[in-house]
Amino acid sequence: MGVTIQSSAFEKRRARRARLATLAQVALAALLALAAVLLITWLSERRGFRARFDLTRSAENTLDPVSVSVIEKLPVEIAIDVFFRGADPPLSGEVAKAQNRMRKLLRRAADESGGRIVIEDHDLSNVARLPARAQARMGELKITALEPGGMLVVSAGTRRELVRLRPDIADLDPGQPGGPGVHYQPPRTVSFRGEEALMSALLKVSLATTKKVVFTQGHGEPDLVSVDHYGLSLLKGELEGDGFEVVTWDGARAGPLPADCDVLVVLGPEQVLTSAESADVRKFVDAGGRLIAAPGVRPLAGEGSLAALLADYGVRLLARGVVAYPLPATAGGAPHYGLEECGDLAIGFEGMPALNPITEPLRRSGRRVLMRGAHVLERAESDGATPVSVRDLLRSPEDSWHELPLPGTEDRFDWKPENDSERGRFLVALQASFSPRAKPPERANDDGRSRPESRIVVIGSKDSFQNYLLPSNRDFILNCFNWAGSREYRVKVSKTNPEARRIDVKSEGSLARVTWIALFGLPLISAVLGIATVWRRNRR
Repeated sequence: MGVTIQSSAFEKRRARRARLATLAQVALAALLALAAVLLITWLSERRGFRARFDLTRSAENTLDPVSVSVIEKLPVEIAIDVFFRGADPPLSGEVAKAQNRMRKLLRRAADESGGRIVIEDHDLSNVARLPARAQARMGELKITALEPGGMLVVSAGTRRELVRLRPDIADLDPGQPGGPGVHYQPPRTVSFRGEEALMSALLKVSLATTKKVVFTQGHGEPDLVSVDHYGLSLLKGELEGDGFEVVTWDGARAGPLPADCDVLVVLGPEQVLTSAESADVRKFVDAGGRLIAAPGVRPLAGEGSLAALLADYGVRLLARGVVAYPLPATAGGAPHYGLEECGDLAIGFEGMPALNPITEPLRRSGRRVLMRGAHVLERAESDGATPVSVRDLLRSPEDSWHELPLPGTEDRFDWKPENDSERGRFLVALQASFSPRAKPPERANDDGRSRPESRIVVIGSKDSFQNYLLPSNRDFILNCFNWAGSREYRVKVSKTNPEARRIDVKSEGSLARVTWIALFGLPLISAVLGIATVWRRNRR
């Protein structure tokens, strides 16, 4: 009896130990599994432990090595706010495709950044009732309107860069609707430059030093903070949003030009500069300074005038008269003359030089620059110690003429060409550059990436900068300031063609490869899989 009791107690203890051992094994296995999951998750975030393969022919799922290098060297955290919205037909489908492709590109960029790029995709499915978060971010980023297709906003601190779907990310062709005697052409994506646009924006907001833009005042220039049609408040806001610091300078009151000036703007003066101001401007430009200038409405000549200042740098400004162009007839008849609208110019790609950092993006996307009362510009001989390179920037449309003031006036026109008036394309904007004629001063914010060079941009019409024309000219004007400030952040990345999905049977070897795969490759793979399946079953 005693032996039976002892044996029963022993069996109970052994069963309890077995249960405890099993519980310990389960707990240990659970802990090891959790540790393995955490380790794998951590390793998956480490770029060095990942192997990714892009099987697309155009490698559209792989970032260009230049782009990867830019992302790896980002010195600050970058926030990317996605404000994509739908577009109306016929481009609604192509817009959606471009947006989806850009979203994939953003995810790849964020994955490569190791947490330095943070993306927030805002829901704009109902534009009439935006979510509170989207409204708050639009307010912080100073976005007042969203055009069809939408945009990205790349920001780092106070710097921000707007990347619009059209034309920055993609060029879209609406096609041509079919009809009697009309061949239907579907909408299509002409080119996709999402990677180039993104890298350019990343460089602008992360690597750029803040450039100070100084506007002259006190000579009848447009008001920098005025919000009326002829003010410059929109220009000031766009420059600040693009990373510039904007200030004014009245030499008669404030004394010498600020030593930290990067870009000097003399925009539409109606009075001459003082001798001290003229000397300051020349000293600044000669020492590698950057100048953007546009003449006023009334012609000025002589000492202290903008014309006299520009003549030293290979630019002749014809202060009298403006460029005019006949108003096209709406029904295809004879063009109209004698109207003030003849002083309005719309300059398209025909009047822009190719392969120019200022105009090439505009040419590529079919944009136009609007001008009113533009003065004629010409090349001139300069007497400086270093030669000046003067290049065309904008030319008026064909059949323009030089409209001179009526006798006895300086700013009244009849908008009718004389019989002997010269007709053709007149130079209305140019850029000039030359090696500094004096030693450039030491600058605290010099990034060391650009060689010393004096740069000048002259626009024949100050109206191009003013509030009522700036929405149409925004990209052109900002390109001028960025070129003047040596901020050409244009990263060249490999172009991929998302529409290359067909097999070109006419290309050498393509048809032979397709035949080999169809007749031999697929049957061989099927046979191997069948043999492997039979072998596994026979082993059971």
